[in-house]
Amino acid sequence: MTARKAVLPQFAGLPPAARAYVWAVVVAGALCLIDATTRLHFDQPGLFAFLAALGIATSAIKIDLPLGRSQSNLSLSHTINFWALLALGPGPAVCIATISAWTQCTFRVGARNPAHRILFNIGSLTLTAWVAGLPIALVMDWGAPGFAALARTGHAILTGVPSCTLMFKTELPLIFPGDDDVRVVSDAMFDPFEYLVLRDKDGLLRKDFRTPLGKVSYHVPCHSRVQNIGQKTREALEWIPGTTLNTVERCAGHDGTYGVKREFYANSMKIGTPVFKRMAEPDPDYITSECPIAARRILHGIDQSGTGPGARKEHPLTLLRIAYGL
Repeated sequence: MTARKAVLPQFAGLPPAARAYVWAVVVAGALCLIDATTRLHFDQPGLFAFLAALGIATSAIKIDLPLGRSQSNLSLSHTINFWALLALGPGPAVCIATISAWTQCTFRVGARNPAHRILFNIGSLTLTAWVAGLPIALVMDWGAPGFAALARTGHAILTGVPSCTLMFKTELPLIFPGDDDVRVVSDAMFDPFEYLVLRDKDGLLRKDFRTPLGKVSYHVPCHSRVQNIGQKTREALEWIPGTTLNTVERCAGHDGTYGVKREFYANSMKIGTPVFKRMAEPDPDYITSECPIAARRILHGIDQSGTGPGARKEHPLTLLRIAYGL
């Protein structure tokens, strides 16, 4: 018995929302490609040609993904795209990704793909490569203005998400150990509350808070803990009069995409249950964490348990803004 080939829907047969989504991705991918061509440089033409050829060759090698009824697969050319990103920079990498995406949709595909599907796949991979290159573009001065230029003029650089702070502080220096721009940016990078605590110690921070926050349950993100800076967010929130803080330092069970996959959802919720209970115990007015997916998962877990206190979910920086009355 042979498996029946899936019938691929034509563009006109898609629901209106799906057609709009396809068009949005295709247009976004085209804009990213145009932007990449303006940054295209051939400082290493031999390496560019080699990676482009390798991307085309590996795009035909596909790994089938066991995703239920889906017929998804993964191409080995993605590894070449990220190699190009680190070796050549965002502009050349996006162009190589676009070429390999076209090859992937054209050769060894079994049934011929409809035009909208080819354009969507090319657009989505081009967009992915462009977004992945943003941090490197900013750090390595391939973007304007680059983070390195800001750091050299004495600016402190802050990010609102701990994983981003950790990437600039620790991970990029490991990837580019000899790059002076990366070192300069790493030295200038701060967690927002780490920075505020330092400015407070310098006597430069106003603490004329106007609005008490009541009871706040704060979850310490995993990517904050590994930075070894201490619980600066808790320290800053404790400055606010009329605020009682409940701090929970434990994994919320989300772990990137793990917690949203059907086969892992139950285990993810089980891992997060102790956190959900401790965050809900004081019947808080606010639930907060710098990690957006952890905060969302915690609020979801509390709601699922039926003991939801009706708390608002806000980022700690938003809580600070509320406390200042801004």
